[in-house]
Amino acid sequence: MLSLLIAVVLVALVFDYINGFHDAANAIATSVSTGVLPMRTSVFIAAIFNFVGALMGTEVAKTISGGIVDSFSMVSLKRFLENKYKISIPDEKATPEAFDSVTKIVSLVREYVK
Repeated sequence: MLSLLIAVVLVALVFDYINGFHDAANAIATSVSTGVLPMRTSVFIAAIFNFVGALMGTEVAKTISGGIVDSFSMVSLKRFLENKYKISIPDEKATPEAFDSVTKIVSLVREYVK
């Protein structure tokens, strides 16, 4: 059991290390390609800030997993309903609470269908 735990932790660390390559490349590509910073300085800065960013917390991951996806789904559903029923739902009526059950969605659509 301990060997499995060690293997999982090592795989996670390797993944984070490899993922850092991609982050660093994206972060320094513009400054190096435009000649604003030399490559050595850009890599040094990227290494420091990627390390510090990893220690700062998980707020970005929480936002992406909770807030952005839910908002995107709600906007997609609103657009679908507007196109399907040829209605216009005002943004102030398209709240998360209005889309949290089928009954509320049906009543919202009925409110605007002529």
